[in-house]
Amino acid sequence: TSHRYRLFNLQQLNRLSDTEYDQLQPVQWPATPQQRESRRLFADGVFATSSTRANFISVQHKQVANACNKQYPLQLNTGRIRDQWHTMTRTAFAKRLNAHKPQPFVEIHPVTAAEFDITEGDIVQVSSQWGSLLAIANLTGQVQPAQVFVPMHWNDQFAPQGRIGPVVNPDNDPMSGQPELKHTPVNLQPVRFSHYAKYWTRTELENNSFDYWVKIPEEHNYRYELANHAAMDNLITTASATPTLIYKDNKSGIQRLAWISDNQLQACLFLANTPIEVNDRWLTQLFAKTSISDNERNALLSGQSPPDVEDCGRIVCACYSVGEKTIAKAITAGCCSAIEVGDATKAGTNCGSCVGEINQIIAQATKHN
Repeated sequence: TSHRYRLFNLQQLNRLSDTEYDQLQPVQWPATPQQRESRRLFADGVFATSSTRANFISVQHKQVANACNKQYPLQLNTGRIRDQWHTMTRTAFAKRLNAHKPQPFVEIHPVTAAEFDITEGDIVQVSSQWGSLLAIANLTGQVQPAQVFVPMHWNDQFAPQGRIGPVVNPDNDPMSGQPELKHTPVNLQPVRFSHYAKYWTRTELENNSFDYWVKIPEEHNYRYELANHAAMDNLITTASATPTLIYKDNKSGIQRLAWISDNQLQACLFLANTPIEVNDRWLTQLFAKTSISDNERNALLSGQSPPDVEDCGRIVCACYSVGEKTIAKAITAGCCSAIEVGDATKAGTNCGSCVGEINQIIAQATKHN
């Protein structure tokens, strides 16, 4: 007999009460009124085809349609990262998930980066014959020389210049119609802007007409990473009130401003002619506070946390907001495995998706020792 239902079928679960749903244990589909669950699909030899028989399709290897060349010498691969899904239409609103990889990035082998005069953290233009994007350089041995990786997630809502779609090789697979996402010939070029800005605010920034614009939804605020070839002094007027704290150095082009109301941080803006290095995580955490202390107020425009506040570093575990420096401290204290790090810091003890990165940090620390 042929299947009379879709294989992805959960009919038996469509009348669960709230209590039953809360207590539901994992179920492997199909789960139909006739069958609670299947441990192995097609074990009965009946397949979801009109003949009930498996269909085998003979295919032949096809060379890439557009090979790398002198103009586009590098091979671009694209895919997902651990904390985002598709084009961030849902995952971006689970705001903790934005802490690990907050901006579009391109992974480049250090040898390749040196060939293209690219350093860690540079804004890089990734270009193909079909289009281009802007992303932050991440130098890593996780990709091979002459290959680069850019994730697929960012869209116009979060990073208009970081979209991978316009860059990707459009040649399609003749059977599935899927584009050749794993091989796009590209070139790299570092982009040096004349003006940079970091902006934290409790209200969204309506203007996204910057040469580089990234919106990062965070728990109590929005964070913007901006760069432009023209001055961005108009950002100062985006807040409705006069800044509470102001630092300005005309010679270096640095401006730092903060807006505080009822002793609660409302916004802060950093402007400079070169890339801005501040403690992003600490500044973000200030927006969770109902009031900021005198020490925090005094340190605010420096962009660095006060000496008595521990800097957790780049977020590794999004579930518990555990940073790289906190994990490194646990390793220094004697933790030799991801389980021991989890016991000491809680990192990796919920969804577990960061365990691989924790193991990499442990391996790197062991190598240096």
